[in-house]
Amino acid sequence: MAIVSEKYLSPVQQRLDEPEQQISLSELAKRWFMQQVEVIIPFYGFLLENEETLSFIRRAWGSELMKGASQNALEEKACSWSPPCALNIFFWEQLRFGKHGLPKPYIFSSDKRGQDLIIKLGIFGFACEWLMPARESLVKALRFGVDWKKLAAGSFLPKIEIATVRVATIKGIKPIKAPNSVELNFITPLDTTGRNNILDEPYSLVGRLARRIDGLARWQDVELNVNWQELSEYWKGLDYWTGELFPSVSTRWSNRQRSKLVNRAVVGQISISGEIEPIWELLQIGQFCHVGRGAVIGQGRYEMRIL
Repeated sequence: MAIVSEKYLSPVQQRLDEPEQQISLSELAKRWFMQQVEVIIPFYGFLLENEETLSFIRRAWGSELMKGASQNALEEKACSWSPPCALNIFFWEQLRFGKHGLPKPYIFSSDKRGQDLIIKLGIFGFACEWLMPARESLVKALRFGVDWKKLAAGSFLPKIEIATVRVATIKGIKPIKAPNSVELNFITPLDTTGRNNILDEPYSLVGRLARRIDGLARWQDVELNVNWQELSEYWKGLDYWTGELFPSVSTRWSNRQRSKLVNRAVVGQISISGEIEPIWELLQIGQFCHVGRGAVIGQGRYEMRIL
């Protein structure tokens, strides 16, 4: 059971605390559901290189969500509205399991197409019920809330224009036979803050991924039926090669501390070899949800290549 500061659980917290079913990792991959809002901003593609871009966008999005939020949500309490406001769903911690809070049900990511910037907001599981206020608040944030001039740092910046807004739906992850070896290419820094240093203990990467996916499963209305102790002993015995994984830093803004946080991170490629079938779905799902702290602002994003 979860640990919460409230004397009672809100309907959303109850739904997360007592999922409908217990399922396996392979079944979770088959059921994985998410929707993604994609916004294209012409001629802003050069801002992809600015690591603060998604942090600025997330803060502006949160400010827009606050305008339509309940007083309880503004005070970081369980929203009393039915259904609860989107701010409560996307920004406030719903439950804690031991030392770890339940992951928030979304991620931001960004890409570039030619000179255009592509902003993506991915929403997981039943949090998609709040897709429409999330989308509208995102568009308003991009138009009116983001300090684009500060991000551009003196570079020429045309007037903001939203060229395209569209929504894509992902229902299930295509099953692929587990290979003997894969390469994970981290295209954004993976925050490695914590007890385990991934360069020294590369298997801890899988542990971080497992913890995140175990929590996100709750937003899919399920609980994972996995013997994590047994599985963790297994993934520790796989072969890891970190020759192309390098130290870096990740930066993100803390609203609570009102300051920029700079944490230890890694970038580059890590290879995993051996009988990886027991963790194959973890690696597959991780491509859709990122891994590590800062995942909501696009950090810990990787692409997987079968070797």
